[in-house]
Amino acid sequence: MLLDLGLHEALPVIELEAVWRVWDWSECHGRIRQLVKAASPEFATSPRARLYETYLTLIRGGAERTKTADFQRMCKEGIRACLQRWNELPPVGTPAHIDILHMFQLMVELGDASNIYTSLASTKAENLESKSGDLKSVLQTWRERLPNTSDPINIWSDLVAWRQHIFKAINDVYVPFITQQQQQQAAAADDDRSGRKGAADAGGDDDGPRPGSSVPTSYAYRGYHEMAWIINRFAHVARRHGLVDVCINSLTRIYTLPNIEIQEAFLKLREQAKCYYYRPQELQSGLDVISNTNLVYFSRGQKAEFFTLKGQFLAKLANPEEANRAFAMGAQLELGSPKAWAAWGRYNDECFARNRPDTTGAVNAISCYMQAAGLAKRPRVRRFLARTLWLLSQDDEAGNVRAAFDAYNGEMPTWYWIALVPQLLAGLDAPFSRQAQQILLRIAKQYPQALYYVLRASREETLAHRRRQPQMAPPADAAAPDAPLAAGAQPAIEELTSKLRTAHPLLILSMEAMIDQIVHRLKPCPEEDIYRLVLTLLADGLRLLHQRVAAGATDLALADSVVENTRRVGLGLPPGPIKTRFEADFGCAPEMDLCAYVAEMYRWQQALRTAIGQRPRRLMLGQLSPFLVEFEQQKFEDVEIPGQYLRLTDNSDDFVRIERFLPELLVETRSGGVARSLAIRGTDGSVVHFSVQHLATRSTHQEERWVQLFRNLDATCEEDRGAWEQRRIALHLPTIVSLTPHIRIVREQPGTFTLQEVYDQACADSGTPEIGPALFAVGRIRSLAAQLPTAAEANEVLFEQICQNMVPASLLRDHVRARTASPMEFWLYRESFTYQIAVSIALTYMVACAQRTPAKLSISRATGSVCLHDLVPAQAAPGLLHNKEAVPFRLTPNIQAFVTELGLEGIVPFAIHKA
Repeated sequence: MLLDLGLHEALPVIELEAVWRVWDWSECHGRIRQLVKAASPEFATSPRARLYETYLTLIRGGAERTKTADFQRMCKEGIRACLQRWNELPPVGTPAHIDILHMFQLMVELGDASNIYTSLASTKAENLESKSGDLKSVLQTWRERLPNTSDPINIWSDLVAWRQHIFKAINDVYVPFITQQQQQQAAAADDDRSGRKGAADAGGDDDGPRPGSSVPTSYAYRGYHEMAWIINRFAHVARRHGLVDVCINSLTRIYTLPNIEIQEAFLKLREQAKCYYYRPQELQSGLDVISNTNLVYFSRGQKAEFFTLKGQFLAKLANPEEANRAFAMGAQLELGSPKAWAAWGRYNDECFARNRPDTTGAVNAISCYMQAAGLAKRPRVRRFLARTLWLLSQDDEAGNVRAAFDAYNGEMPTWYWIALVPQLLAGLDAPFSRQAQQILLRIAKQYPQALYYVLRASREETLAHRRRQPQMAPPADAAAPDAPLAAGAQPAIEELTSKLRTAHPLLILSMEAMIDQIVHRLKPCPEEDIYRLVLTLLADGLRLLHQRVAAGATDLALADSVVENTRRVGLGLPPGPIKTRFEADFGCAPEMDLCAYVAEMYRWQQALRTAIGQRPRRLMLGQLSPFLVEFEQQKFEDVEIPGQYLRLTDNSDDFVRIERFLPELLVETRSGGVARSLAIRGTDGSVVHFSVQHLATRSTHQEERWVQLFRNLDATCEEDRGAWEQRRIALHLPTIVSLTPHIRIVREQPGTFTLQEVYDQACADSGTPEIGPALFAVGRIRSLAAQLPTAAEANEVLFEQICQNMVPASLLRDHVRARTASPMEFWLYRESFTYQIAVSIALTYMVACAQRTPAKLSISRATGSVCLHDLVPAQAAPGLLHNKEAVPFRLTPNIQAFVTELGLEGIVPFAIHKA
């Protein structure tokens, strides 16, 4: 079609692209050269045109022209053109770099092709085997030199077209030798039969081999074998891209090859079956392909995979008995195949979901999942273990599922269980507590540092709950949900702690001493603690004020919850002048309205910020904790940097240990309070920064669980992303390590800022208060409500006035522009931020996360990546996620102005779809 289009519309570039994949260039190189000359001048100087001209030179003159100065000059010109295009691109990787890299690869393989042509020119029947062996090393290199699976399919198609030209040249030389070899073999067989007959007539006995009686070897079919390999690889990539028709059409070309290897025949049939599997109307066709395949020549592993595929087709065709039989046959043929066990486990899992509460499917599924997890050493194992844990939670009173788990005697994938440590600790109070404890004991023995931080925080939480129980006097029904958890999990937690201290006494002693120093020596001073509480009260007041203004309410009385929280803060303050002034200013809080309350709380916040800002920003760690400064001498055993086990890696070989704590402690005033940043130097020379956070609420574990979910979700989506997409669309999540129920350390990147800090800096530069828009809204909403018919219209007018007069849309753009060195750096930074904000929009909407205040978006100054903090969903009811906000994500005018309309219409929808 493209060939006809280029021919009739006089488009030589399109016609060249078509004939590159269709024509035999060795027979029509004259017409192709005319097309190259007829193309535009811009195309004539491109690397693509250089490639065509160099290849024409190669095939036109034969072997005697491949090493001439003309050919070498054209190769150098092609590489020079690629380098020139590369230098015109930005220094940061972009999709345009992929095309240039592909052209580099083709120019390199042109040099390899000249060596292939030289070898073909000197190939004869006598040296066919040795010449084929020489080509094998070059062709093996080509097999290893492939684009990424996620690269555009056009690049794969172009590579297949180029290599098939070379493989055809190999076949043109090698195939005639096959006919000669077969004729020589037939003649040798005739001579052998005549000789044997004469020997029999003479009474002799000759059973020895005769020259020329050997079976023809496969090296003469080298070109066809490489064709089949590259076609199978291209078909696989096309199927991964969702191009099922392209995959099937490519696989049909293998039928035209006279000879292929058994492995390629297997791959062809497997890809064909998988294509039919994703088309419900062609399931029977796929099943017929598998059923009609002769499995005699395949290995046991390949036969097992065919039976597994057959079981999947039968399951989709609602034939459970035959499907179960096929899955069983696949597992029996190759007991060491994790794919067969995993597929059988998923089938039984689906049967359990359909036939609940019958646990037969769950028993079979858990046995298959554990077999697959023990055999496969891949990150996919975590999926099987997560399903195993869920199946254990669905056990019946007879305990059949737990018995099936206990019956497993294979290898336990302890490393991959680390990702489920929080769920295993929660399971200590579940019916499968014994199984959860066994797994945790294995983790404690092999990877103690992966368990200790979470176990220590859980232990302190359960102990605190037990201490609070006698003092609490709620109704029995209200206390019931929490009491069994503490009572049931406490003995198991104590046993795990004891096992840890017994198995690793020196390590636990070093870690415990380090944690105690961080918890007790790095506490915030009283002013910093009061500042954090005042910020929390101010945020509550502003949130309530925004809700009242948005609803058009004229009643600005304080809510009872705000009054009660203010009273609690006053009672919790240490005795002194600060407490006296706080009680004097807020002792009559029930009589204050929201505006007065917010204004007074803002005055306190500004006074405390000024007092804290007068203190030094850098403290000497040795004055607060001499132990941490001398940790390299005080420790008894090497301690790893916290948080590394939260990464979903395959092993701990590259984990970094703590070399020492840096002597400076950074104190920063942020929108959420005062943060103390601790710097740790690792054994690899890197420096890791941790922020020590003291929290007033107990929602930290909820955030950790959601971060765990998002991290697993991102790892699952990473399999379908390209390297370029992964850099831009990957989630950037905080690494949170809880030390106590209310104290945690959060790994952070230096040089980050929040939208709230941008706004605060703009207010400080202009001399306006940060709460100015809120107070302006209260003063204007009543007059606007009287002028406009609905509260929504009044809010819209009020919002436009605030954006025009108080919060201009250029704040973020001006902030970033002032800190970037060049327009190119600014453009790349904005592109990266656009991708990241799109991912934030998708995730916020997907999990119904509300209250995305400016302080909860942390942006890297170096890369523009967005770290999502406090990403906890809003629940309308237990188990029901619901966000009542009119806009269920954050896309404010400042973000829109920075992203620009081009980003909103182009990058944002694309990134949301990819995310």
